[in-house]
Amino acid sequence: MTQSENIYATIEHAVSRIADGAILALGGHENDRHPTAVVREIIRQGKRGLQIAGFRYGSDLDMLARAGCVATINTSPASEDLSPLADLPLPEVVVSTHMHPDVAFARFHAAASDLPYALVKAYMANHDGAETAAAPDIFGGELATAVKRMSPDVAIIHAHAADIHGNVQMDVDAHAEFARDIVLARAAKYVIVSVEQIVSPQTTANAPWRTVLPAGLADCVVEAPYGAHPSACTARYTADGQAAVDYLTAARTAGLLEQWLAASVYSLPNHQAYLNRLGMMRIQAITTKRSAYA
Repeated sequence: MTQSENIYATIEHAVSRIADGAILALGGHENDRHPTAVVREIIRQGKRGLQIAGFRYGSDLDMLARAGCVATINTSPASEDLSPLADLPLPEVVVSTHMHPDVAFARFHAAASDLPYALVKAYMANHDGAETAAAPDIFGGELATAVKRMSPDVAIIHAHAADIHGNVQMDVDAHAEFARDIVLARAAKYVIVSVEQIVSPQTTANAPWRTVLPAGLADCVVEAPYGAHPSACTARYTADGQAAVDYLTAARTAGLLEQWLAASVYSLPNHQAYLNRLGMMRIQAITTKRSAYA
């Protein structure tokens, strides 16, 4: 990829390239920067049989599964923000959440480094014979655990800004929050980055210290302001607690979930319609930084 290539796309186009049955990884951290605008489009387009490979369990992943898009989930245990749903079954989904979070993430780190496996502390993993194995120290030290690499077919992450060439930027005070997303991008075969805003190439060139992913690592960049809602977006807006409660309540009952999906996903043709449904007052209430880059 060269700097002159334009990889800007609509959310609809970016998602249309995700095949049924793809291995999918979602970026973000705990209740921050979940790529939910793209997730809702995956649900609208009716993708099926997705295989989730992750290192966290969040509302975006849960939403995909309960909407019928997911066949398998292989990730670490539920995060605290989803603890009320941790014990609720996902119909027709094979769930494996036995992995220590660091073990789950080490799989991607190996792929990002183009290595067959990563090493973690032995106590972190249960050797299941498929994804982990005991690894003696060739230098005579303590036993470690080898974790098989994981290269997802698709990784979806959310950031602050990008230009049309795929130079992805975060505010400097939020750089550290993006570290794991960088690894996901390097590990995956196809990378979708949704951003709060598309900026000019001159803007990214004038502030290279903000760039967390250089052009060439993303395959599509899509503009999705408030695209992490109802989760937070570091330094831009806080999580929408009421929206989270609404989903948690609906997810407990099939009938309520169908109503929630109809109102929040299926009846809305695109992300702009979703924002219009939220309304300006609600958006302003969670906003912490109104302007981004000059």
